[in-house]
Amino acid sequence: MDGSLTIWLAIAVMTGVAILAVLLPLSRPAVALPAGVDVAVYRDQLAEVGRDAEAGLIGAAEAEAARIEVSRRLIAAAEQRDTGDVTGATRRRRIVAIA
Repeated sequence: MDGSLTIWLAIAVMTGVAILAVLLPLSRPAVALPAGVDVAVYRDQLAEVGRDAEAGLIGAAEAEAARIEVSRRLIAAAEQRDTGDVTGATRRRRIVAIA
């Protein structure tokens, strides 16, 4: 009986540690990048797609698809920067983690 109790106690402790390992990072506030860093990265990606297309490393269809995707991310980053909404993603992460 004593061995069974020890096993269950060990399982309970490991479960508690695992829960803390998941929930503690989610309790910290989100760290926002300095203004414009994400926008600069996406602009650089657009330029890189153009260079790759000119060099023939990617085809025209792939280049256009990449431009569209990076442009979408650029617009979303610019809108997020304008609204200052950094906490929305953090709230969603917490809800998903708790669920």
